[in-house]
Amino acid sequence: MRSHIGKSRKKQLRNLLKNELSYARYGLWNFVIKEKQNKEPYLTLQRAGSNLRGLIRVLLFKRFESSICAFKTTVQKLLVIHQNFLTALDAGIVPAGEEAQKLLSQENPEGEEIDLLNELNQVAGKYDIADFNAKKLKKHIQHDVEIFQEILTLVEPISPEQDTKLQTLKEWLDKPDLKGKKRLIFTQYEDTAKYLYQNLNPNNSEDDIEVIYSSSGKSKAQLVNRFAPKANQNYQFKAGETEINTLIATDVLAEGLNMQDGDLIINYDLHWNPVKLIQRFGRIDRIGSEKETIYGFNFLPELGIERNLGLQQKLRNRIQEIHDTIGEDAAILDRNEQLNEEAMYAIYGKQSKSENIQLSLFDETEELIELTDAEEILRQLKQEHPEEYDRIAKLPNGIRSARNSRDLRFIKIPAFKLIHLTS
Repeated sequence: MRSHIGKSRKKQLRNLLKNELSYARYGLWNFVIKEKQNKEPYLTLQRAGSNLRGLIRVLLFKRFESSICAFKTTVQKLLVIHQNFLTALDAGIVPAGEEAQKLLSQENPEGEEIDLLNELNQVAGKYDIADFNAKKLKKHIQHDVEIFQEILTLVEPISPEQDTKLQTLKEWLDKPDLKGKKRLIFTQYEDTAKYLYQNLNPNNSEDDIEVIYSSSGKSKAQLVNRFAPKANQNYQFKAGETEINTLIATDVLAEGLNMQDGDLIINYDLHWNPVKLIQRFGRIDRIGSEKETIYGFNFLPELGIERNLGLQQKLRNRIQEIHDTIGEDAAILDRNEQLNEEAMYAIYGKQSKSENIQLSLFDETEELIELTDAEEILRQLKQEHPEEYDRIAKLPNGIRSARNSRDLRFIKIPAFKLIHLTS
């Protein structure tokens, strides 16, 4: 099998396909001369290259699925990297390795190539260009440069008005069921978050729309409090501050935050990790919410992109990893705590626009809550039943008890419905 793959790959390298990337930048070992391939540092290049090509390919598709802006940004960066790589090859340098990658990513104004080459030579000196088929490598890198330039030419004219995914989002936000509600919009990428904000709030004209991502420099706590002032009653609005009704965010807001003022969540793109999606929904679908029903909306990839991304198979693999890690056959989870695979798959399913799906991470034979929800229960108990709270707080350690359900007071958790969107 390995021999067959090796021959197939070599054939591909010999015969460049006109409209396909060669990913030569990520498979440098294939260009090392035969007598050096089984020696270091080139063995390391082989191990890294076997995974990199596939990862870069999937990255391009995933960014394309996220937004046209994220895709353009990625292609522009890859074009700069490949052009700098060619410059280095012409100077007799093979810029491989993590440090070289950082340098290659820099855009260098005309006349500053010498500085770049000097730095590359210092970090990539262990790779001797004499150990490579440099002529063939240059040919393949140049080929990919031309492909990236062609891709940019094709996508550059696509305006927000021609972006059907963006326009679908705007149409849905104007529907009666979504308009005027508190909306939390999640995306995986900063570029997409910026793009959505620019198009949903042009010229920063609306005070109730905000965006946050890891490098935005904005206060996470401040935006969360402005979005959910009822859930965070200790927050005092500053002069000029307004309540947020639409908050666009990357996964910097996906965990451990009380945002149950919200009515709905929109996943503008899907995360690889199913648990991440559950965490996103858990920001507003939690104890303390006054909503009868919480809605979740997912944008699904086009079928052609899905065939290349393989989201459902990756989801199956991740769920299996969760089972393996938790120890499904061990006593860590009891029978009521097994992961609900059907509900998790539903996140990625291709149901019709009108179909609602009840979603829970765990089988609903037993209700499970997060630590932050448990804290909310205690806060409510302390506020509404201080005597009972004091009695419980003074109980000795190690006591366990059970009472008939008729005697217990339950705090209501809102129902959750999931709706899939296609552009």
